Amino acid sequence: TDGYRSYGVATGAADESGQVVRRLGAAGAFGNGGDDTNQIDVRFDAALAACTGGTLYVWNGINDALLTVDQTLSKMLTWKQKAFAAKTNIIFHTIAPCGNDAFPANRPTTAVAADMKARNVRMLAELPGPGCYVVDCFAQLLKPSTDFDLLEKWSPQDGKHPGNLYVQEITAPADAIVLKQIYPAGPMDLPDAADTGALNTNVSLLAGLTTTYSTTPPTGYTNAKATGTA
Repeated sequence: TDGYRSYGVATGAADESGQVVRRLGAAGAFGNGGDDTNQIDVRFDAALAACTGGTLYVWNGINDALLTVDQTLSKMLTWKQKAFAAKTNIIFHTIAPCGNDAFPANRPTTAVAADMKARNVRMLAELPGPGCYVVDCFAQLLKPSTDFDLLEKWSPQDGKHPGNLYVQEITAPADAIVLKQIYPAGPMDLPDAADTGALNTNVSLLAGLTTTYSTTPPTGYTNAKATGTA
């Protein structure tokens, strides 16, 4: 539902950006696991309004087995146009591989995998433009000598959802590159009385943090306990 409380992707991106973005708020979080693009579209306008003038992260397409590639891309292009009109940046992410020898049940069918790859190709060809970015980590996540398998180390819990290494070594650095392009001038806000000015020291994020600031995104999650954690 957001980068702090789900898999740490937003926190990791802020961490890797070198304090270009100190904190990424959860107020506009609109994620809902398992939704397809049409279901996301119902919530998109409210999400955009919550971060107007900022940057909106979007991950969609992986659950679109019942939608055509055209239907998925049509929604994405509409979101791109709406974000541009609202002077808001939007960062899309290509669909990652999923399923592997450790979790064969999470491999998509051949037809669904082909659709996912077709979505990725069109995202990279049609979406990039002013204020619109596409982060593509597919090659880094793909298991060598396979067509659509996810390397086990990137998702040791189910072969589908991102693990800690997936965020720390793949997703967060790629997102940070984009964030530095969007915000080249430096931190978006200044330290307040509740923190020391160091990255990720907002007191609301410190629960469960046992390592030095900026070493591990303080999400409170581990690979073994990716859901249900208070």
